Amino acid sequence: REKRRDVEDVVERMLHQTGLEERPDDRGSTLSGGNRQRVNIAIGLLGAALGLFIAPNLSFIMGAVAPLIGVVGTLAGARLGFRASREQLEKTLAEQHFRSLNERFTSAADQLGDDKSPAVRLAGVYAMAALADDWEESRQRCIDVLCAYMRLPYDSEPNEGVSRAEMTAQLGNREVRQAVLRVIGNHLRTPDPQASRPVSWSGMDFDFTGAVFDGGDFSYADFTGSRVSFIEAVFAGTVYFTGAIFRECRVCFNGAHFTKDGWLDFQDCQFISGPSENLTSPSSRRRAANRVHVREREYAGDRVSPGPVSFVGAFF
Repeated sequence: REKRRDVEDVVERMLHQTGLEERPDDRGSTLSGGNRQRVNIAIGLLGAALGLFIAPNLSFIMGAVAPLIGVVGTLAGARLGFRASREQLEKTLAEQHFRSLNERFTSAADQLGDDKSPAVRLAGVYAMAALADDWEESRQRCIDVLCAYMRLPYDSEPNEGVSRAEMTAQLGNREVRQAVLRVIGNHLRTPDPQASRPVSWSGMDFDFTGAVFDGGDFSYADFTGSRVSFIEAVFAGTVYFTGAIFRECRVCFNGAHFTKDGWLDFQDCQFISGPSENLTSPSSRRRAANRVHVREREYAGDRVSPGPVSFVGAFF
């Protein structure tokens, strides 16, 4: 307080010496030219006086400022330390998260082993699907595992005279395979944020090459941007594609086989890769057959005729 008073005394003295002691609060713009010159003189005198004031009081000023410099340095160091700690923490959490996802993948894949019971394999199906939802970077890898399960050897029509245990195992295996198809079909339909299926798998690839289907429902599935292979697949039951959307994707049925109960239903589905075309004329149906690549040993691939493939109401 005393030091501040000394400065105020110096200012008052300079105003007195220049004859401006009665006008300390006037703005410079309101002063005459002569008074403005007096202000300039006062500023010069004030600077000199302040210099005389600071010199003998330098130790006092430095004593007051030094702690502030120390505090600022401490805060800066703490901030840098906090940033480094935060970056290290984020790195550690990311590594732990990645490790956890890999452990989940290994566990789910192990549950799908053919030496496991149907109940364990069912748990593996849903665990792998949940991991695909959580792990966007490896979603395709999780889907590949589910599709690979569908490609495992499977007898849709067990031989007569099998034991009760063998029949039970066959039914359990069928249930696991149907669960795989349900999970995939559900994820290809429009996601529902209110349901337990908020993630869409549209745009992913699905390789069912050589797989056996004794049923399946892909109704209203959206295969936009996907590559889907049913090459040499065996259809021993009805597989529904009712209302499905094939937009800018490639789906291939080359070499597919149909048993007496095999049937593909493409009713009201859409094949979109250009201008829409109603499949009512023979020529448009021929083009649709070639575009979708529905070719089977019993068909020439250049016509759609009554049989295991139906395009009723479909649009291309």
